[in-house]
Amino acid sequence: KENKGYLNQLPLEFDGFVKLLENGQEVDITFENPGSTFKDFLALVPETYSKDLDNVETTGDFKVKGIIKGMVTEETIPTIDIKIASNNASFKYPDLPKRVENIVIDTDIKNTTGNSEDTYVAINTLNFKIDEDAFKASAQLRNLASNMMVNANLDGTINLANISKVYPVDLQKEMSGILRAKLNTQFDMNALETNAYQRIRTSGNLVADNLIFSSEDLPNPMHISTANVTFNPETVTLNSFKAQTGTTDLNATGTLKNLIGFLLSSAKLQGTLNLAS
Repeated sequence: KENKGYLNQLPLEFDGFVKLLENGQEVDITFENPGSTFKDFLALVPETYSKDLDNVETTGDFKVKGIIKGMVTEETIPTIDIKIASNNASFKYPDLPKRVENIVIDTDIKNTTGNSEDTYVAINTLNFKIDEDAFKASAQLRNLASNMMVNANLDGTINLANISKVYPVDLQKEMSGILRAKLNTQFDMNALETNAYQRIRTSGNLVADNLIFSSEDLPNPMHISTANVTFNPETVTLNSFKAQTGTTDLNATGTLKNLIGFLLSSAKLQGTLNLAS
């Protein structure tokens, strides 16, 4: 029979059945959101973070549509085919000055075998634009039932000062600076949990301009006027780094090994650095 439910604030309509059998349950369910506006996407975010959605301006569409069909037993789960899509959408909160636009979402959640270990998430496209800064991302998430494996790509520019101008986020300290990234990272969750940094492989380039970083551990804010970093699976190359804190300036270049291991555990940081201050 037809049923209605909510995922956070997103309404969903269900049709189908669940049948109890001696060896498990037979499931045949379809579902989708009855509307198609991009405000439905914001409704997926918990209300604590999304705030009041009533007066948020949105353009574009958003659709969630899925089929769950098959047997639930001790060895199997139903097959899954869920599509989440949006094209050329935008949103703007009424009390904030800027709009997020050119939003494109194309995501699949699938299991074609009935084996829970074969469930995967394919974020084929996740794009957006704030002012003239465009950002693109994609990712593959596999082995969800045990040790999730991640393969993600990031490509774009983010002005940190714009985050609080487009989304009602409460920041203890204001952020500023521009980040430009083109990165690929591959890892499994067990590698993060056990500090097996050899299985965390990142490659690409990250550039920061006019980044201001403040912390309770620093007597003065750190102003990074420029930083250019190249990531390879084995090394991290600091092509340039210019910063100032208080009246002290710092220039640096060099190559580092075991940076991930140093950050995640007690591994030794190796490499060569050229410093001038």
